Amino acid sequence: FKNSQEKKQKPPEEKSMNQDHSLNTQELEKILELNQELNTAKDTKDILEKIMDSAIQLTGAKRGFLILTGLDFLNPGKKHIEVARHYDRKSLSAEEQKLSNSLINHVLKDKKVLLSANAQKEKDFALYQSVQLLKVKSILVTPLSWKKKIVGVLYLDNAHSAHLFKKHHITLLKILSELAITALNHGKIFEKLKSKHLKTLEEKRVLKIQVSQKSQEIEAIQQELEKAKTHSEEILSYADMIGRSEAMRSVFRLIKKVADTKIPVIIYGESGTGKELVARALHEKSSRVNQVFVSENCSAIPEQLLESELFGHQKGAFTGADRNKEGLFQYASQGTLFLDEIGDMPLKLQPKLLRVLQEEAVRPLGSKTITKINTRIIAASHQNLKDLISKRHFRQDLYYRLNGITINLPPLRERREDIPLLIQHFLKKHSSGKVATIKPQAIKILMQYNWPGNIRELENTLRNAIIFCEGNLIEEKTLHFKEELFEKNQNNQPVDSLKQKPNLETEKERILRALKATHNHKSRTAELLGLSRKTLYNKIEQYQLYDFIRQS
Repeated sequence: FKNSQEKKQKPPEEKSMNQDHSLNTQELEKILELNQELNTAKDTKDILEKIMDSAIQLTGAKRGFLILTGLDFLNPGKKHIEVARHYDRKSLSAEEQKLSNSLINHVLKDKKVLLSANAQKEKDFALYQSVQLLKVKSILVTPLSWKKKIVGVLYLDNAHSAHLFKKHHITLLKILSELAITALNHGKIFEKLKSKHLKTLEEKRVLKIQVSQKSQEIEAIQQELEKAKTHSEEILSYADMIGRSEAMRSVFRLIKKVADTKIPVIIYGESGTGKELVARALHEKSSRVNQVFVSENCSAIPEQLLESELFGHQKGAFTGADRNKEGLFQYASQGTLFLDEIGDMPLKLQPKLLRVLQEEAVRPLGSKTITKINTRIIAASHQNLKDLISKRHFRQDLYYRLNGITINLPPLRERREDIPLLIQHFLKKHSSGKVATIKPQAIKILMQYNWPGNIRELENTLRNAIIFCEGNLIEEKTLHFKEELFEKNQNNQPVDSLKQKPNLETEKERILRALKATHNHKSRTAELLGLSRKTLYNKIEQYQLYDFIRQS
C-alpha cells in the first residue's frame, strides 16, 4: 500500500480497547442519515454501497463485503457478493475480491458474530488459508438474518492493523446489517412493483390494441350492413352486394379493376344472383357515376319494339310512330347501358348492335342522321354465349365485341358462408321498427337449402318470415310457410314439414296470420303458405275460418 492514493487516505490507527458497546455521536448521526436516505432511496445498489462505506469509515476497516447466499436473498443458494467496497469509497475489482470462503461458511453455519483482533496470531484462524495468504489481521463478520433465517453476512477486514475492531463495532455492524436487509427488502419490493407496473402497462397496451382491432372489425361489419362506401378487407360490400366468400371477393376485386374503364363487360350468372347489381356497381365505381345508368332486358320486349327502344326512331318510321323518339343508346350517352339477357336478343337485331358498338354511333329508325355516342355497354346472360354461338343463336363477331371482360357470379349454393350475412342484411332492410332476430336453428335450415332462385329467393323468404314470426323472433316453425325448406336437409334426411301432418292448432294459427297479413287476399295467402288456392279454401272450411274473414 505505497501508492499515492493510500498516502492521502489511510485507515485510522488502532485505538484502545473499549469494553462499552454503546455508540458514539458520530456513529449515531451516520445511522440516522443512512436511515433517512433509505426511506427515500430508489436505487438499492446505491444505498447498500453507502451503508458499506459508512461501516468502513466508522470502524477503520480496509475492505468491506456484503455477501448473500443467492441472487435473491429471500431464496438462499450459492453465495454471491452483492457489494465489495474499498476504504477510498470505490468498488473492489474482481482481483481484489479475494476472501476466505471457509470463514464465511463458518459464520453462516454458526450464526454468530465473529471478531478477530489479530487473525495472523490466533490459532483458530490458522485453518483459514485465505486469511493467512492475504495476511488479514483484523476481521469483523456479522450474519444477516431475514425472518429468522441467515441469508448472508456483512464482512469487514484490515490487513494493516491488528486490534482494530472494538466491541461497540459489533453493535454498529448489527445495526448497519439491519439497514442493509431493509434496503434489500425495499429493493425487492420496488422491483416487484416495477415489474408488475411494467406488466400492467404492457397488458394495457395489448388490450388497447385488441380493443382497437375489435372496434375496427365491428365498425367494418356495421358499415357493410348499412351499405357504407368504405369497405373492410374481411367483409366487402358494393351497392347492395354483400359477401365475405372468396368467390365474391374475386368479383369485387375484378369490379375495382375494370370499373373506371370503357372495356365492355359480360356478366354471367343464374337468375337472382345479382347481375344488375354488378352492372350498377361498375357504373357507380366509375367516373360516369354522375351520368345516367339505364337497364334493359332484351328478352322482355318484342323484337319490333326492341329495335326502336334501343336505337330510337323518327316520326313516321313505322305505323304508330307519331313522334320522334330517342333510343337508349343516345339517352345513356356519357353513361352506362346495361343489356340484360343479351343471349335472347333476336338475330336480326344483332348486326345493328354490332355496328353501333364498332362505330360508336347510332342511326334511329327512319332517320338518315348518324349520332355519335359515348355509351359504356355492359351485358349479362344466364346462358353461355359460346353455346349459343355453336347453335347459331348468337353472332360470334358480336360476342367478341361484347366480351372484353367476363365476370362470373356464383350461385348462392356455392357461397353458403355468405348466407348469415345476407340474412342479417335483409332482416334489417325489411323490418319495420325493431329489427327482427333469427334463431340459430332457423339459420341452419336456411343454409341447408340449395336456393334455386338464389339471393332473390332468399330475400323473399325472409321478407315473408318477418310477417309470420311471433313478435320479432324468427324460429324454425316460422319458416314452415315455405315447404321446400323442410322437404330434405343437406344430407337428404327427411325433416319435419307441413306434409307430415303438423299440429292442427299450429297450422290454423299460421293460416290466420297469413290471412291477416294479406288482408284476406286468398291468392296472396296461398302463395305465402305455399298452398294451392283449392287447398287453402279446403283448410279455411276445415278450420271454420269464415267468421274470422267476415269480421276482419
